Amino acid sequence: MSTIRERTYDSKLLAIAAVLATILCASTVVSPMKLAAAENNQDNGANGDDNRDEQATVTSDHSDSTPKRTVTLWSVPTHSRIDDGHYQLLRLKFHLDNINSIAMIKVTLDQGTAQEKVLTFKADGTIIAKDPAFVSVDGKTKFKTGSGYFAIKSADGKFRIAIDKSKLIAGFHTALAEVVTDVGTFSDDSFFILKPAKTATPADLVANFLDSDNAMKHGKKYDVVAVENNQGGKAGEHNVSIYLSKDSHFDGIDKMVGISEVDHLKNGEFKEVHMKIEIPSGAPTGSAYLILKVDSGNVIAESNEGNNVLAKSINVT
Repeated sequence: MSTIRERTYDSKLLAIAAVLATILCASTVVSPMKLAAAENNQDNGANGDDNRDEQATVTSDHSDSTPKRTVTLWSVPTHSRIDDGHYQLLRLKFHLDNINSIAMIKVTLDQGTAQEKVLTFKADGTIIAKDPAFVSVDGKTKFKTGSGYFAIKSADGKFRIAIDKSKLIAGFHTALAEVVTDVGTFSDDSFFILKPAKTATPADLVANFLDSDNAMKHGKKYDVVAVENNQGGKAGEHNVSIYLSKDSHFDGIDKMVGISEVDHLKNGEFKEVHMKIEIPSGAPTGSAYLILKVDSGNVIAESNEGNNVLAKSINVT
């Protein structure tokens, strides 16, 4: 009996020992994947500073040491009417590194065509030569002193060029700006479009109404009311006059007895004009006429000049 018990105890001890051995192995063995990850993390941690240094070095090695040289030209506006009363503007801006001098700045309109026009000026804006279409150059160039071979570290120019549109034709126009330096010519181009002149509708002034006393005496002043109307395009400043005539037809021998100025008259507008007239002492007595003439100075271009006169009969005593 004792022998059987001893064997049973030995079997139990062996089983317990096997379980303990398994537990110990599980606590100390690390999977290959986890081990590789840990080694990788360790390497990254150890080399972190080296990586940052390497990145900084790469950035420095790729820094651009090429001189910056840019020219920009643009039109203001790009579309306008040729007769709007404003100048066409070109704006020029440039930045040039590492040069020794700027010989000149050249602006060419419509290069290579029969309408070509050229402007040349110095870096300080002083005009060298120009076509009459160019009105003015405003602006200057700022220089920073260089070192070594290049006398100028950088040149920054900013200019405004004014152009008289009445010296150009309607249509599409090109513009080319060239900055000529000792190391080369740097340029940019632009364009603008000029619309044709707006066709103006002629004015048509009409003498509508004339009112006065029917009987007038020499040397006495009388109030007169005249009305004119514009049946055409806008009319600018002009005169309205009253003449004394022996008949109802206006001619060069009629005597002016009153005049008034009208500022302007829009299409469809009426103007009531008040003035005082006086019959000259030498005027014949008897039947006569007062004649109203609008635009008496003939300064307004009209579609119809035949409706500017209106006559009213009076009696001079």
